Amino acid sequence: MTSHVLDLAGAGIGPFNLSLAAQLDSVPELAVRFFERRPSFAWHPGMMLPGAEMQTSILKDLVTATNPTSPWSFLSYLVAHKRFYQFLNAEYEAVPRKEFADYLGWVARGLTSLRRKRARSPCQ
Repeated sequence: MTSHVLDLAGAGIGPFNLSLAAQLDSVPELAVRFFERRPSFAWHPGMMLPGAEMQTSILKDLVTATNPTSPWSFLSYLVAHKRFYQFLNAEYEAVPRKEFADYLGWVARGLTSLRRKRARSPCQ
């Protein structure tokens, strides 16, 4: 819960609001919060079939098209996980879906504007 006025509040943390939150992270003068009822982010849970790949370019991530220097790009994710050269040398024609899901989760865990429902303890 927040006690101050927000410039923008978002309901749910799916790919659209996650992208919006990542974009707005570079605008510190805006007070934004995105609220999610689930305790953690999950993109297409249960649909990470072995060998499944994205059908889009790695440049079509959450931020690169409008803010290529954002710390929330897929390339920044690869660098942060020390996988940039490994990924580059693998010469993937497409990003594995599991890798992209990991990227989205990394962004969701890193953004301070996201608020998730706290998991209840067994005693509650």
